[in-house]
Amino acid sequence: MPAFSENQKTVGIEVEVFVVPEVTPGTPVFPAGSDVVRVISSPSMVQNFEYLDDEQRRFTHSKLSRVKGRVQAGEWSIETYLKSEAAVGTEPEAHNLLTGLYGSSVTGGSDVDYSLLGAGNAMPTYTIWMFRGNEEVGMMAGCVVSSGAFSVKAANDQSSLHSCAFSGMGVRMKRAAADLISADVAALDTTIAVTELKKFQNEVFVQFNRLDGTVDDNGGAGYEIVTVAAGSGAGLVTVTPAAVGAGYTVAAGAFLEPFRPTAVESGEIRHGSVGLSTLGGETVPVLSADFTIENNIIIPNEVQDGNIYPSAECIVRATKRDVNGTLDTYFTSKQAKRFRQHADQDQQALTLRIQNADNTVAYNYSFPIVELDGPDVSGDEIKQQSVGWIAFASSATAEDETALNIGA
Repeated sequence: MPAFSENQKTVGIEVEVFVVPEVTPGTPVFPAGSDVVRVISSPSMVQNFEYLDDEQRRFTHSKLSRVKGRVQAGEWSIETYLKSEAAVGTEPEAHNLLTGLYGSSVTGGSDVDYSLLGAGNAMPTYTIWMFRGNEEVGMMAGCVVSSGAFSVKAANDQSSLHSCAFSGMGVRMKRAAADLISADVAALDTTIAVTELKKFQNEVFVQFNRLDGTVDDNGGAGYEIVTVAAGSGAGLVTVTPAAVGAGYTVAAGAFLEPFRPTAVESGEIRHGSVGLSTLGGETVPVLSADFTIENNIIIPNEVQDGNIYPSAECIVRATKRDVNGTLDTYFTSKQAKRFRQHADQDQQALTLRIQNADNTVAYNYSFPIVELDGPDVSGDEIKQQSVGWIAFASSATAEDETALNIGA
């Protein structure tokens, strides 16, 4: 076992993120290795208490303390590549995030299809786990995907790799970090003496890292922390199940650390070649495109129900969703009609297709009705045209501003 040091730095390459569908909204689910989502920038996860000012009047200009209120809804963000399927008709690595963003998905035959969820239907919820090596873990339960910002660029730089920045909210966050065990752990023990209680919260999973370097992770299931004693400094953490086995022992001086599954990656990264994209039924040679799906979700926390955390039952899509983006092309005589299309508020279909190396379509984004903003033409050499657009549903009940097909 490496020497334990509270000053050991964690580095970006240690970060692993797992996104797991929940059965009951707000009830955390521990991930399997296949739930991993490889991130390409630093992910974030935070949940803060509300603190209010003490406005009692005293003959002093000094503030003494704040008054703690309830916990605000948590916030998280993850950016990842949108990879191909590991095999035809299988779900891509970012499947859970894509399903959470669109609201619904169907896997069958050679395709995976994502569609928007209609009014009156609850958005799916997820437990998101962010591990920083075995030194620290953050868990947020009751997560919803509020928005996804997609980027497509047909260039030869890093920005041309097909990716999406997902972000959202959650109802409850817990953390745990590695700490020294201060007393021997014997068979059937459920209480573990640690050096610093404030490193631990319940609902996360841990393992024992013994002095001889062996690890006890409860047969690959981990030990769940169920309670943490009050206070700071040395104290007891209660886990389930109990330590088992004849002659079982973990000697003082070992440490209790977050347990994480072994990640199982799938799929291949795709270059953002936008092949066979169309606008108004005509093929468009797209240079780059980006679009955002914004679900406009809120999680209010104003009910005096005795629970400091927001409730997963309070997840609300408060207003209409927004789907909009931009489309960049070379400016040719054919593209000059975009000015009148903007002025006349023409409605037309848009498709954006990310190709595989063999020119088959990997990701097919469809927008049955878009209206264009005013084009912007610029460039010192070859002129380019950038056109903003907004997507609309085909009818009041269609809920079809956009859909995604993978594999067709």
